[in-house]
Amino acid sequence: MKRFYILFFIQKEKNKSEGRLRMKLQWDKNTFVCDLGYKIEINKWSIDTQRCKKNTTHGKEHIPASIINRKIDKYNIFVDDFFNKYKNISEISKEALKYEIDTILKQKAPKQNSKKLDINYNNFFKLFDLFIEQESIKNSWATSTKKNFITIKRHLFEFDSRMSFDKITPQYYNTLANYYIDEGYNNTTILKYIKYLKWFLRWVNKNEYAKIDNLDNLSLKLKVASNRQDIIYLTIEEIIKLQQYKFKEEEKMLEEARDVLCFCCYTGLRYSDVSKLKKKDIINEKIHIVTRKTSDSVTIDLNNHSKSILEKYKDYDFKNGLALPITWNQIMNKYLKHIACLAEINTEINIVSFCGNKRIEKTKKKWELITTHTGRHSFIVNAIRLGIPLEVIMRFTGHKTYETIKPYLKIVDEVKSESMKKFNAIIV
Repeated sequence: MKRFYILFFIQKEKNKSEGRLRMKLQWDKNTFVCDLGYKIEINKWSIDTQRCKKNTTHGKEHIPASIINRKIDKYNIFVDDFFNKYKNISEISKEALKYEIDTILKQKAPKQNSKKLDINYNNFFKLFDLFIEQESIKNSWATSTKKNFITIKRHLFEFDSRMSFDKITPQYYNTLANYYIDEGYNNTTILKYIKYLKWFLRWVNKNEYAKIDNLDNLSLKLKVASNRQDIIYLTIEEIIKLQQYKFKEEEKMLEEARDVLCFCCYTGLRYSDVSKLKKKDIINEKIHIVTRKTSDSVTIDLNNHSKSILEKYKDYDFKNGLALPITWNQIMNKYLKHIACLAEINTEINIVSFCGNKRIEKTKKKWELITTHTGRHSFIVNAIRLGIPLEVIMRFTGHKTYETIKPYLKIVDEVKSESMKKFNAIIV
């Protein structure tokens, strides 16, 4: 990734105790400054953390610090992604950065016929914008879903800026797949992006904006690795190791992230559900929620470990009555990797992927692969290993069929086989 320097600061207004919140970026010989849209009171700003101080409000609207800090986090994540995306480009212009901030972060309509950016923004991409705008509101998309559609739209533009619906053929799918392969994407990611493209095309057909024939017959056959390797989980011993790790006083945010992960390990909740869990959702030592992903009504009994985590934060006054300290999913993922590294969760895991027909193997430490979803995986695998009936586990997690839980059963079978081999070391 290209090296860059990022700073969030307050540009003080003359003879006033407040100023505009701005972001400053420096890379190569470029300096880029933009306004984040807030007025911040100087004495409520932390220069060390580059964030508003907790439990403060700002401006005439009395905007809470948590909202402003989340926006700062969002810009931070965006900048990381932007420079990672263009890591192989020798020169990155300020114009390209401003364009992506406007279209992705600020959701402004791209300027038509921009000579500077050389954009031929035809009907295909206009409809893609309309699709994202309408469907994201109608279906309450998660931020990650919206980001995936914005990404696939950008890929299609880079692949063919004069894209049109009459080009959608089986051969087009193969050509697009080859483009992704040449760009170094693995087959699993390619299939995911093709699935999002097909989602958009079905919407076009349904609303009769265009007619795409044989849409259901458009498919790709790419070799993918077993989906079991995507199930990264923590053993009970590793969860205990995380819980017993002592953080420094200034590492409060890391401690909170650790607690939220452990709560997921003991309840099986997705992070999207934990991030919306309110104190009022917990009645008679049970969690009662409607899951965000599947809209299922789920009841989960608390155990001693999940109860102790809730007890730790019972007197905290989180926004909207939340039960636990929550941050952005991507920020949380960064914290969790750092936490797992500190706690020495160092088990080596062999990752197999395919790029076209090329098999790629990498060995990584488990801490490098930890995400918010690791908590849910850990709950399911450990529940099976502890002998909890599958029917009960599925009622907790919301799984509807045995097919969806089969990969976890295979993991447990593999662990049992490896454990049995330890008897081979006994010399009689």
